[in-house]
Amino acid sequence: MHLRQWTASLVIVLLIAACGSPAGTAVARFDNVTLTQTELDQRIALIKAGFEEQAAEGAQGAPPLPDDQQIEQQLVELFIQQNLTLKIARDRGVEVADEEVDEQIELFRSGIEQSGATLDDAVTGQLGFDGAESTEFRQFVSSLVAQEKIGETLVTSETVQAEVTEQVQQEASEEVDEVQAAHILVETEEEAADVLQRLEDGEEFEAVAREVSVDPSAAENGGDLGYAGRGQFVPEFEAAIFEELEPDETTAEPIQTQFGFHIITVLDRRTGPAIPEEEVPFVIEQRVQQEIGFRRQQAVQELLEEERITAEEEGLLEVPEYPTETPFEIDPGEVAPGDPNAEPEAPAEEGGGEVDPEAPPEEEGEETAP
Repeated sequence: MHLRQWTASLVIVLLIAACGSPAGTAVARFDNVTLTQTELDQRIALIKAGFEEQAAEGAQGAPPLPDDQQIEQQLVELFIQQNLTLKIARDRGVEVADEEVDEQIELFRSGIEQSGATLDDAVTGQLGFDGAESTEFRQFVSSLVAQEKIGETLVTSETVQAEVTEQVQQEASEEVDEVQAAHILVETEEEAADVLQRLEDGEEFEAVAREVSVDPSAAENGGDLGYAGRGQFVPEFEAAIFEELEPDETTAEPIQTQFGFHIITVLDRRTGPAIPEEEVPFVIEQRVQQEIGFRRQQAVQELLEEERITAEEEGLLEVPEYPTETPFEIDPGEVAPGDPNAEPEAPAEEGGGEVDPEAPPEEEGEETAP
């Protein structure tokens, strides 16, 4: 599970946790559970206060204040998601133990405390709940745990393991071109010209790199980036090492990228397996973890959509119609570790990333997590 920084999004998402029905007109209903206008008004006020507090404190990346309708629409949607999840869990015999809720709450607490806040203060002061042990908060956390467990029943690790293993083994049998390159990175074109002159005067590339390169790894590796295949560097850098230079050749002119100015030399070229044999088990394990999380989130989201349609047809679900699509969105990915309410993010395609030439070289065959 992942827990990102405590943001206003957490305030908004957790507000929907309460499923009680204080006096007031019901705005939304799922079976016999209602969300009233009184509840919404109270929560909207707390949310806006939270946004305003962030803005007043000058919090970095504080989002703009949404209007009441935008907040209400998201709260209603999350009310539906939570109650759909709990119904699915009941229907499928998925149980969530108190110990599992406790464990998830502690993950929240740990992540929030790293940002200098406390979970109890956030739940009580910003959400209006009676602390992190309140029934409303625990019910919300229970729905998150239930979603994860439902996902485990929809997509098994054995299925993903078999498919990923076959895919990785196929890739490992393919041959790819790799280049071993070294570079000296400086901030200005004038500094790059000085480097070229020093190399022309006979100074060793490695020694100059250790002395002047702003690449943090240069002091240890003399600018050597190790072997890398296509798709692992920014376009300008990749073109130089794969298209323009041969082994033992150095760029005649500095190569400019977003990182600065590079003097590049190619040390070697080779053809080898896309994934070295000794790295195959590690790559399989890594990809299984990436893929299984994505597939489970996707499967849960599809199930929730199907159950929502059924609930509407059976008269279990009543929600208001809002005049426009709200641009204000809650990202549960920043809220709850492993929350399948979040829009699933597909694992990165192989070979599609760009590598910062300033970064230290990866081990051969090592995959970069998306």
